Amino acid sequence: VRAAGGKIEPDWKLDGVDLMPYLTGGKKGFPHAELYWTWGPRKALRAGNLEALSQDDGKTWQLYDLARDKSETNDLSSKRGKKLNSIKERFLRWEKSLMPQQWGWNPKLGYKDPEFGKPRPYHKPGYFGEKKP
Repeated sequence: VRAAGGKIEPDWKLDGVDLMPYLTGGKKGFPHAELYWTWGPRKALRAGNLEALSQDDGKTWQLYDLARDKSETNDLSSKRGKKLNSIKERFLRWEKSLMPQQWGWNPKLGYKDPEFGKPRPYHKPGYFGEKKP
């Protein structure tokens, strides 16, 4: 909001952080101690340099050290199981606090893609619509 020149009203009760000082170099470090997100079957929690990630609605989880592995190729879940379990527990507590998702398919949008909402790894060809080799 601030980057667009707007003002945040206190009665909006937003839980965000002003990122401008981080983007302009006024502040260093992480703007959030932890960052949670979920979208369809994808779930993740970033805590410092560690990211716990599930792409199958929490059935399996991976753990990455983003400071050393930005491309998320070295899954540490088998080596750091206790840490992963701790992060997963925090994620599950956060997820239970959410209201049910209020979005979904709207028939006014037209044709429903049968693949809509199914997990597709970002790194596989075709994810962003490009032709597969």
